[in-house]
Amino acid sequence: MATFVIVPGAFTTPAMLQNFCDFVRSHGVAAVTVNLATVGRRLDQPAPGISADVQAICQVAEPLLDEGKEVILVTSSLGGVVGTQCLEFLTTTARASHGRKGGIEKIVYVSSLILEPDTSALDFFGPEPPPIMNFQDGDEYAPRMDEVDDGTLTFSDLPKEEAWKHKAKMARYHSRENFENKLTYPGYKYVKVHYVVCEEDQIIPKETQLALIEILKK
Repeated sequence: MATFVIVPGAFTTPAMLQNFCDFVRSHGVAAVTVNLATVGRRLDQPAPGISADVQAICQVAEPLLDEGKEVILVTSSLGGVVGTQCLEFLTTTARASHGRKGGIEKIVYVSSLILEPDTSALDFFGPEPPPIMNFQDGDEYAPRMDEVDDGTLTFSDLPKEEAWKHKAKMARYHSRENFENKLTYPGYKYVKVHYVVCEEDQIIPKETQLALIEILKK
């Protein structure tokens, strides 16, 4: 039985995905959410970037692979970038080069950001990043714009009261580095890929998702 290793999006804590993990476990599928280093604000150290998130994913996935388990990487939104990048170290070929067996052979992008090499999330969004984010020159962290989104934008398919509850579990800040770091490894070229289009997503709209799928087809 495969294990889903879930790579969440911006501002997203593991607590937000606990209900989903419990649901799939009730159907006999193991699932664990990565606690990304770039989510939240750490005042005692420089803001982490994509390499710290890659390390966080590897710390979750590698022990499972070492045990001989099948691992399927599942990414959401911004998590698609670091999910792609971490495959540099986690594919079967990459692990074999270090004498280790097993490896990730499949990634599932759920309404996820797909970048071409040498491109960052900020490069992709250009002068108009999603409205829930507020980038100020010199700031190491981007705060969520609560006045723009009370949860009903991020969780647009949920009743208002339920959207508020989920939004309360989100981190207030996300590392700016994570948006500025460029993808250096197109991991989607070396594994099986599935892309789940979320038609009502208000952060990465359906039309954008379909355009991102075209990158995967190149």
